[in-house]
Amino acid sequence: MHVYFIFYMYMKIYIFTPDELPTKHWTSTAHLAELAERGCTVVHGIDVRDMHEHVALKRMTRFDRVVFNFPHAGHDPFYCERHAELIRRHKELLRAFFRSAKFMLSEGGEVHVSHRDDYPYCEWKLQEIAEKEGFQLHEKVEFKKVDYPGYHNKRGGGIRSNKTFPLKECFTFKFMLKECREKRVLQICSENGREDYELQITQRSGGEEDVTMVVPELAI
Repeated sequence: MHVYFIFYMYMKIYIFTPDELPTKHWTSTAHLAELAERGCTVVHGIDVRDMHEHVALKRMTRFDRVVFNFPHAGHDPFYCERHAELIRRHKELLRAFFRSAKFMLSEGGEVHVSHRDDYPYCEWKLQEIAEKEGFQLHEKVEFKKVDYPGYHNKRGGGIRSNKTFPLKECFTFKFMLKECREKRVLQICSENGREDYELQITQRSGGEEDVTMVVPELAI
């Protein structure tokens, strides 16, 4: 059984309480009721930038999956999505999220982030930020809304908070902590009698080295 922590959105201004949520997303009431019926624990008021410090989450077990669908740092009336300042805010949000998520994962756990990969969203440099925080891309799969019956992406805050937005070129990026992914690669190689993996060493500024395992034609 996998233990999941799913965080749907973070807003720069609003971190919704149980009373505020129905006023922003009036379709959420039925979803919350179904989660309760299925025995899920629902926690409100989580800030993804320091979620590992939240009192309720600190009492829980570590998670096999931490899922963040379509992160966004909030809209600004003065900036469009292409503006450098708004892109900077999105990148800072992601950086803080990954930094916090690493403290919440069980052994071999994964962080899943669903995100648009077209311009200007590709400028957020999702994969690059994750790698700098100690993660490595494990898998990248196309996000298909049809695979999630009942799911509707929402804008978050403002007067159109319950409206959807165009998904277009979207993917779910699945990350593992680098050391955990390498252990998994070694395990799969051993199980399949493979010894043809190689290590790619990349020199970073400051003298540090990044070591990446490459296994030809092996699905991990």
